[in-house]
Amino acid sequence: MRTTGIYFKELIFVIIYILSLAVPVQAAWLDGWPGRKPIIVTGSTAEEQTNYQVKLEVPYNSDMQTDFDDIRFTSADGETLINCWMETSVPSVSAVFWVKVPYIPASPETTMIFMYYGKPGATSGSSFDNTFTKDYGENGLVGLWHMDDSISPTIDSSGNGNNGTVAGATW
Repeated sequence: MRTTGIYFKELIFVIIYILSLAVPVQAAWLDGWPGRKPIIVTGSTAEEQTNYQVKLEVPYNSDMQTDFDDIRFTSADGETLINCWMETSVPSVSAVFWVKVPYIPASPETTMIFMYYGKPGATSGSSFDNTFTKDYGENGLVGLWHMDDSISPTIDSSGNGNNGTVAGATW
């Protein structure tokens, strides 16, 4: 009597069942955006970070708007929007975004965010003010210098009095 085939089929079933348990639950999808790419952010070598700005270069995809106004970023749940600012773009080529990642673990751990694109008629979600710190009372903030004002001395906007002198810069 040949039973090897039955045991083999049961073994395959058990392996498939165990593998299916290891597959993570699919994150939700941001309503109205047909395209999505996962982005893995590797932990800092120092320590965990919260609300940390990460620079991303986004190459153009033919499903995106040519001006990149349809780009959105979410946390790992796939739905919670996170702030971003588009620093530069070359239409239909690439754009540079700064994304305020809610949590980045210490190295070597990783976290995931999603980039969404492809929603027709979407307007820009880019916001410098929401992406970068404006809380002058933040613990450990030494100074805030606006280097685009082309004046010297450069005044510390944090209120800590750490003014500086601009030398060698051209505007």
